[in-house]
Amino acid sequence: MNANLARTLGGLALVAALATWVAFKLHWETITVPTPPKGAALTNPYYALERFVAGLGIHPQEISTVRGLQPEAVLVLEESGDPLTHPPVAALESWVEAGGRLVISSALLDAYPALRAWSGIKRSRPSPAPAPAPAPAPGKPAAPPPVPLSTTNSGADCPLMTVRADGAPTGQSFRVCDAAATLTFDGEHAPAWSLSDARGMHVIRASVGFGEITVLEPADVLSNAMLKRAEHAEMFAAAAGLRHDDTLLIFHPTTAVPLPALLWRLVAPGILFLLAALLALAWRHAPTFGPPLPLPSPLRRSLAEQIRANARFAWRTRSLGGLRTSARRSLDEAAARHIAGYGSLDAAQRAERLAELTGLDPTAIRAARDAGAAQRRNEERAAITLMEVCRRILLRMRSDHPRPNV
Repeated sequence: MNANLARTLGGLALVAALATWVAFKLHWETITVPTPPKGAALTNPYYALERFVAGLGIHPQEISTVRGLQPEAVLVLEESGDPLTHPPVAALESWVEAGGRLVISSALLDAYPALRAWSGIKRSRPSPAPAPAPAPAPGKPAAPPPVPLSTTNSGADCPLMTVRADGAPTGQSFRVCDAAATLTFDGEHAPAWSLSDARGMHVIRASVGFGEITVLEPADVLSNAMLKRAEHAEMFAAAAGLRHDDTLLIFHPTTAVPLPALLWRLVAPGILFLLAALLALAWRHAPTFGPPLPLPSPLRRSLAEQIRANARFAWRTRSLGGLRTSARRSLDEAAARHIAGYGSLDAAQRAERLAELTGLDPTAIRAARDAGAAQRRNEERAAITLMEVCRRILLRMRSDHPRPNV
């Protein structure tokens, strides 16, 4: 028992010593692991901006065109758009002068030369590159290399910048990251609001007429990733002069309504009618079920019906010209079957050959066949009657009737 107790106590002592050594060698650190965006934040580049201003009592709204802007609203314009949605600078100028508040990124100053002209805000010329450091003297250690800019929310890349109102410091300051370029203002007075550091101004808000225009640097300060860094959100609210119950319009061309949805909203009844017509046309030409109905046999109109139809037509039109033409055509068809070479004969020869077969007067036959010979109704009736009599005589001729020599 004494030996077993000694071995047990020895094992416990070794475990306690190992645990003590591990406890002294370990230390705990807090590491923030960024999570990738998901949901609306993955597809909407202004998701963080909309959530931020909504918490301030401001009403965000994405728009796809700058036509018909609300007066005294705040318009955020960071995208130049394509040639179809390119915002007209002249319309923006008149809207700002009437009381609108425009917020743009510094990158748009290069895309809109006219915007630089009437706003008075320009990019400053880049400062000359610093001269290279002199080589260390022999025997002296070289100076340590500069520390690279970090990606944290403080340090060299997020310097503290001073707020000025009408050129005078207000005592307020904001930290802004990655603000490399600087801006200048060539107006007669100092800008109404500016944010600057030792390098120059990075944010400028200037008055234009009854409205204001604000230029932000860096260009992507309002993106989902940049807005949550340092004090960008607070800086944007102060630079744009946001007030409670304002309307924030965000120009986003990709939010335009698709063409099918726009057509449905404007002409839905016409689309439904067209679809119904196409469906009826397809049903009309679709193959039928079962055997098709037999075609009715054509019926030959009797001579009496033909005469009555011709009489009704002549009575409605009050003209016998059409009936006379039909009678002449019927006479020529009947004569062509009994007279060889009838089609090559002239009017006088045709009348002579018809007179030989029918025994009628050739002068009367020629006058009846002449379309412009008679204009009176009685003369028209007489010509029609004569040609019909001549045609019936030809039809009654037997096939063995001796034909005259040609």
